[in-house]
Amino acid sequence: MLKTARSAEFRTPEGREKAYQQLKKAEIDAVVVIGGMGSILGSIVTGLSLGVIEGLTKVFYPEASAVVIFLIMVLVLLVKPAGLFGKQA
Repeated sequence: MLKTARSAEFRTPEGREKAYQQLKKAEIDAVVVIGGMGSILGSIVTGLSLGVIEGLTKVFYPEASAVVIFLIMVLVLLVKPAGLFGKQA
């Protein structure tokens, strides 16, 4: 869970839940899993790549656009469980 003192609303349980739902809605969880936990470069590269892949999928095969990110996430977890740029624990 993100912790920050920048927002008074975020200090409440309701505010943190709202932030979590926004991250979930934006599929940030997939970016972190694929890019690697704690890797800024991984998040940037993965975010851009997933945006392009999802956009192309919507153009060429719209029916698959909802699941393509999750398929990529599963493949990455099978091949490299720490993520593309993550370090093994």
